[in-house]
Amino acid sequence: MTTTSLTTTPTTLRNKLTRREVRWAEAAFGTIFPPLPEQGFELGIVDMNVEQFVDETRARSPAITAFGIRFAIWFAALSPLFVIGRFATLAGLSQDDRERVMSALMMSPIYLVRQMVLILKATGALLYGGHPAIRARCHAGTGEAATKALASSGLVKLHARAPTRAA
Repeated sequence: MTTTSLTTTPTTLRNKLTRREVRWAEAAFGTIFPPLPEQGFELGIVDMNVEQFVDETRARSPAITAFGIRFAIWFAALSPLFVIGRFATLAGLSQDDRERVMSALMMSPIYLVRQMVLILKATGALLYGGHPAIRARCHAGTGEAATKALASSGLVKLHARAPTRAA
């Protein structure tokens, strides 16, 4: 007889996200990673395949991690009732209300609440930052023009120190 624990459950036993959970995940990730066309980021995370990414990430993760991702999605989705007193899920709110809810969660004095948002941010960052268009945009400003812009910005430029000799 074999026993399974939260860390050894075979991935075939993990369910994919339901349609409702996908909507919740897209709402949460979309609030954290919206399109910012004024900054050159035309795509938001909802323009990417959130459902496939989350399902694949959960399938390849240990069971406790897969559970944590799903729990964080549920947590964010149901939080409007407690944060702004509205009987709605995150997906049912306007973008402004979503941002207000997620900001309140991120600034909560309760560690577990902040960690739920961090799970979503970290998971979403893997999808968003890995998209070719986002990667290209992030690397677009690394040339001479970017160096000049930083030099005139008033930011302190860091220099590597030369190795010192031991006396």
